[in-house]
Amino acid sequence: MLLVLATNAGLLWDLIRWNHLGAPWADTVFFFVAGLGGAGVMFLDCHALSLVGMWLAVKARGHRQAVFGTLARVMLGPWLSVACLVLMRGLGLSVATESINCWFGVCVLLDLALANWARAGLLGGLRDTSPPSPVTDRQPANTRP
Repeated sequence: MLLVLATNAGLLWDLIRWNHLGAPWADTVFFFVAGLGGAGVMFLDCHALSLVGMWLAVKARGHRQAVFGTLARVMLGPWLSVACLVLMRGLGLSVATESINCWFGVCVLLDLALANWARAGLLGGLRDTSPPSPVTDRQPANTRP
């Protein structure tokens, strides 16, 4: 993750410092903000992947179901939507800045909602999904009736 962030920061620095593309300043600012937004979304993706992965590892029947269920819930929607944006651009349709900003917003909301869902499941439902303990009538050793 740090390597990806360092590469992202290096590319943004190169874009601002040298401006090889000859882009106007407004485009440079947009790429800089998009790079920072991408770093934030990557952090939230990792957070959501870890929590949803833990929750599905508890609930799923097998490890494959947990892994693929986690990837489908957290990553499939944003990947399909960005593929549609790239396809629209490739077909010559206009992709406005607002649609990219909307994509960032939807990714953040999806990551936060899934992380909260998984956290609630881990905190509240972990006792319900775990098997019952064979020793339930024992009292702690330091308590006396």
